Amino acid sequence: MALRESKPGDLTDASTNAERVKMKKWVTTNLKCILVIKKSIPKSLRDSVEVKDTATEFLSEIKAVFEVSQKTEKGDLMNQITSAVFDGTESVKEHLLKMASTVNKLRDLGMPIEEELLVHLALKSLPDVYANIKSINAAQKDKWTMKELISICAQEKGNMKKMTIESANLTENKGTFGSGTKKGNLRFFKKGKYHLYNKERRSVGEISCYW
Repeated sequence: MALRESKPGDLTDASTNAERVKMKKWVTTNLKCILVIKKSIPKSLRDSVEVKDTATEFLSEIKAVFEVSQKTEKGDLMNQITSAVFDGTESVKEHLLKMASTVNKLRDLGMPIEEELLVHLALKSLPDVYANIKSINAAQKDKWTMKELISICAQEKGNMKKMTIESANLTENKGTFGSGTKKGNLRFFKKGKYHLYNKERRSVGEISCYW
């Protein structure tokens, strides 16, 4: 009633019982509407919305504040998506999923972003170690979707991790020679003895070469 009908005229001594009953009912429904609306307002907006005397005026005030808040939110989300940079604090998959989630929020606010632009911004946010992926995407005719990019980057990250481990193992095993292993200035042989590293001692069977 309070939302559909305007507030009845002020009561006077000449007002009828029907008018008095209608006014009482309207005031009661209006108060209930205002209480329900106040409870339904998000906490982030409550302090920004001024409570009005009627439910309809209160809703109009909320709409005005919400539209301003929505514009600010759109600007913040656009700034997040255009300035996103992968800094390694999370996995590349999480980084790209976060960008996709931001775009979904913009879409819900009536500001959709095309898939090709999203992929471009996502690639732009990646460091130079992903330059090969950027070059492939730029060279091919059919561009990737965001899902495809996430899968490709996750696979590339796994390959880089594997190469790092292999490189570390190669470095660790650089000191191994024949039956002896280099440890600082010592070499350990099958006999179970350590020998001081000496360039002059290069007899066959003990140290055949040095580095």
